Amino acid sequence: MSFTPNIPASGQKLGNSRLQVLNNFGNYNTVMSVNHVAPNAIDQGKHKFMQMPVQASAPSSASGEGVMYTKTAGSQSIPFYKKDNLALVYPLLPIRAMVRFTIAAANGADPIVGTALNVSSVVKLSNTYTITFDPLAPLPDANYLILFSQSLSTFSVSIDTASLTTVDFDLTITGATAAGQQIHLIVLHYVT
Repeated sequence: MSFTPNIPASGQKLGNSRLQVLNNFGNYNTVMSVNHVAPNAIDQGKHKFMQMPVQASAPSSASGEGVMYTKTAGSQSIPFYKKDNLALVYPLLPIRAMVRFTIAAANGADPIVGTALNVSSVVKLSNTYTITFDPLAPLPDANYLILFSQSLSTFSVSIDTASLTTVDFDLTITGATAAGQQIHLIVLHYVT
């Protein structure tokens, strides 16, 4: 079923275009139901979710208007926001991973505390910890920043920036540590 514009035509009786009008309403119902609550349902017309095709460049807008759109950055579709028709755009999903884990005495996997976001494992080998992203959601490139905190100040944490890849990174802990101390990490990814 396809949409037929300009129905009824000028001078045409509504009865003569009845089938085309019904098809247009059916088409409208089908198209709107893709990502909106269907007509006559509770919450009709409200968005169920948003789908935005990738734009080649930031859409223009008037002063006082904001524009949300998607564009390809690092081979992934990323949502962006541009305000007041300015050149500066902001990525809307800069946090790409978060994890909190405890330090263990032995080599191997350290227990992740709570729910990790886009981190599948934290593995210790000597004083180096490899943090691996979820294999279903690797970062599009190694253009990311790692923020961290620790539960005690008796040790220091350093990031091996040469180890930053789209699938994992290494951090090194030096100083006096004890099993049970915690490291908190947030990975921010900036795309332009």
